[in-house]
Order: sequence, then structure tokens, then C-alpha cells
Amino acid sequence: MSGEETLAQVYREIEAPKLPNFLKAGLIIFLFSLLFTGVNSLFASMIVPYNELQGIYNDNALSGLAMHQIGPKWLLLILQAFVVVVGFLVLAGAVNTALIGSNSVLNRVAEDGVLHEWFRKPHPKYGTTYRIINTLAFFQVVIIIASRGDVFLIGEAYAFGVVWSFIMKAFSMIVLRFKDKSKREWKVGPNFKIGKKEIPLGLGLIFLVLLLLGIVNLFTKPFATVGGVTFTIILYIVFGISERKNKKLSADHHSLEKFNITPQTSFSKLLEGSPNQKRKLVAVSSPTRLYHLEKCLEKTAEDDTEIIVMYAKVIPGTINLVQDKYMGVTEDELFSKVISIAEKEGKTVKPIVVPTNNALYAIAYTAAELNVEEVYLGVSAKYSPEIQFQQLAIYWGYAQSDQTKSLNVKAVSKTGGVKQELEFEL
Repeated sequence: MSGEETLAQVYREIEAPKLPNFLKAGLIIFLFSLLFTGVNSLFASMIVPYNELQGIYNDNALSGLAMHQIGPKWLLLILQAFVVVVGFLVLAGAVNTALIGSNSVLNRVAEDGVLHEWFRKPHPKYGTTYRIINTLAFFQVVIIIASRGDVFLIGEAYAFGVVWSFIMKAFSMIVLRFKDKSKREWKVGPNFKIGKKEIPLGLGLIFLVLLLLGIVNLFTKPFATVGGVTFTIILYIVFGISERKNKKLSADHHSLEKFNITPQTSFSKLLEGSPNQKRKLVAVSSPTRLYHLEKCLEKTAEDDTEIIVMYAKVIPGTINLVQDKYMGVTEDELFSKVISIAEKEGKTVKPIVVPTNNALYAIAYTAAELNVEEVYLGVSAKYSPEIQFQQLAIYWGYAQSDQTKSLNVKAVSKTGGVKQELEFEL
């Protein structure tokens, strides 16, 4: 259950194609859980004497299994030590998973304006939401000290959180079926229709089973119930206060990603350490016109291609953008949309902002400096694609010294829901 829960929390980082990869990961989790937990427990019950299994090895059947293998005593002790080390690594992974999952959930909550904006500030070097991560790590240490490491106590509290989290998620999925009528790639079955209404029977049964488990947990685990309800109330109060504070900001501001700018005087460090040999450049300017980015992501299936998304920031005079530490709302909105589209496709992009007084020249110059093979453009509202190609061809001649090098340029537009693509070779 924890493995499946983690998949839901890291869906943004799953590679394309997302659905087949989700199914593979789910199968691996199922098989690992079945074999590791079930088979080991079966072997322990068959090999370890009953009085020892219920006695000294009651809390650690795997250790008892290790000590009842055939072999010299010193080798069995080494095997038992190995079991302890592996157990430590597994639990360390569980702590890491808890941090990743909690950080992901709180980031989504912050984007919805429920958690205070202060928590979303990115780390100046790593770009992570370090304030959320540090807060979670602090509470993990507090919980361990407060519970004195009582595994059963923590387990009960964890079970309460997991079960009721699943109940709420199952219920929200049912609500979403009725509220969101858009086409889905996959649905939980079975489903049947009454008139025009589709009844999600499969989701309803899942929700019912989870709800019954939650009710049993509620009345059989008093400590978990008291602790879980108390923690829920505290979270509700904190979120309520944060939401009131955030109402001073615009509603759209919360949904934007947070970015840091790393100033560079040249392009040499941009792809430093990148193993990808092929490179594509996508020039973007508006968050509502990103058809060419979608097309580039659709056509880029190779793992050895670096996709660079460039925003040519046209600024007058001699103002230098690299002196600014942060991007403005315009760039935040644009790159938030870019990241969202890339995550939906399961691809990675590298966003850059290039200050210039001529957008097309900046595109040509960047393409030459980064040695890209293809450039994707959005069709301009002012100029035809032919004029764009002609101007870019002139600037391409100025920007690169190797006159034999060619550049494939594609302009993508969308009319009536249909993407149209024009191609030109420089």
C-alpha cells in the first residue's frame, strides 16, 4: 500500500509513456510485496521452531530465519548482521519516501493557496522547497523522540493516516467522475450507465471496502484515533490561518511554480555534465501558445535528446537581465505552463531566459552556441511562417561560423484543434 501511495505522490516524475510505466511499477510492487512478505513469513513458520518464533524472534522472524539456516555459527551471525543492515537500509528508504511524499503533497497544497507562500521559496542552490523539507524532517525527529521509538505505536498512527487518506482519495475520485466529464485514458471498472449518468461501480466498491476498514480501525485503535484526530485538527487550523494570509495574494499566483535564475555570461555551462548528444531548442513567448512545445515533446522519444526551452526576453536599452535574481510574474506563468506540459508527457526540459533586443537573432545565436539540431517556433500572430524563416535564415548566417552546418526549423500552429506544422532547412 505504501508503494502504491508513493506512485501517486511522484506521478510528475514518471517517465513517458506514463500509464504503461505506472502499470509496470504497480506489478513490480505487488510481486515484491507478495514474495518478500508472504514467502519469508511462510519459510519462517516452516523452519523456525514455534516456541522461538513466538518468543525471541516474535518481532523479527527474518532474523530467526537467518539463524536457522544450515552452516557454521559464524556464517549465520554474518547472515543475521546482513539482515540487520538491509533492514536499516529499507527503513532509511521508508523515511526518504515519507519525506518525498509529504513534500509533494504539501507543495500541491501550497500551490492551491492553502499553505503559506513562505514555505514555497526555492533553495538558492538546489531549487528544492527546502523550508517544507526541513519542517518535515523536524517533525519526524519529534515523533521518534515523543514515541520513544515504539514501532507498534507509530504503526497504529501510520495505519490511521494511510487508511483515511485512501478513503478520502477514493471518495474524491468518485466525485471527480461526476464533475469532470473529460475523456480519460483509463478508468477503474466496472462501470454502467443509467440514462446519461455513468455509475462508477468499481470505485464505489473500493470506497466501501476502505470505509469499512477505516471504521474498524477507528474503534479498535484508540491511540491512533485520538492522535490522528488531534493531528487533523491541528493541520486544519494551520491551513485555515495560512489560507487567510494568502488571500492577500492573487488566486492565480499560487498555481505558479517557483524559479531561481542562475546568471551565466555564456552558454558553455548550461549543458555541462549532460550526457545527451542530441539537442532541440523550443522558443516560447506565451503560456497560451505552446503547441510547438507539445509537438516537440510528442516527437522526442529518445532518451539521448536534451530539450531546451528558451524565452527571449526583449528589453530596451542596456538593462542586463543577469543582474536580476528572480523572474517576474510573466516568466513564472510561462515556465509554470512549460513544466506542466513536460511533466504530463513524462519528459524533462531545461528552461532558459535570454535577454535580447531582437528575439529571432537571440534564437539563432542560442541555437548556434548550443549546437542544436532542431528549432521549434510558434507561428507569429504578426508575421507569416515564411517571413519568420527568412529572417531566421539571415540571423543564422550571422550567428554561426560553420557555413556548412544546417538547422532544421519547424513552425507549429493550431487551427480548430488541429496542429499544422511547417518545416524549413537552414
